[in-house]
Amino acid sequence: MPTQSSTSLSKLLIDKSKTAKPVAVVRKAGWKEWLTTQAESIQTLAETSGVQPDAGAFLALPTIEKGGPVAVIIVDDPLSVWDFGGLAFGLAAGDYALSGALTPQESLNATLGWALGGYSFTRYKKAKRKPARLVVPQEADAKTARRIADGVGLTRDLINTPASDMGPAELAESAKSVAEAHEAKFAVIVGKDLLKKNYPAVHAVGRASDRDPRLIDISWSP
Repeated sequence: MPTQSSTSLSKLLIDKSKTAKPVAVVRKAGWKEWLTTQAESIQTLAETSGVQPDAGAFLALPTIEKGGPVAVIIVDDPLSVWDFGGLAFGLAAGDYALSGALTPQESLNATLGWALGGYSFTRYKKAKRKPARLVVPQEADAKTARRIADGVGLTRDLINTPASDMGPAELAESAKSVAEAHEAKFAVIVGKDLLKKNYPAVHAVGRASDRDPRLIDISWSP
């Protein structure tokens, strides 16, 4: 039996951590200048690693001084959500915080990109390791980041689940869970009741299957 998927990408976004390690955020255009200000060991590491000033490229750094960055990530200007896709699994499991000047929108992009990059499909097999967590920057809209991240995580789970385990009934149950979580009204019309309710096209498309077709109706109002 498959294990139940427990994707909740918002768990990778935390408000604070006493053990968070800093990650330096450097613009592509300022990469060479930033590198010249670093210790010779870091410059050598960057050269030997072959890291290029490309958006999304990152480098784990040796610990030079207490409180110094343990990694550096190179980003576009403005920063894209995709720039941070590799950090959640690219860095060792633990807590991290961003170091660098970011606009509120860039902070949101970085936060969301970090969370989305930490996705793994665990319904049938446990993940080999835990992704790293990010302390949400103060400038970021944390609620929006968490809401989008969990929505994307759920959608990916639905897409990744094979049709043998994700038929009309399972999709309806997932939709019901979302509706209940947000105090929305939920209704589902099943099989021949679709004809009674004047949904002949939905019935016609699904009637060839041995699993009854369904129409899912969610209505929400504040």
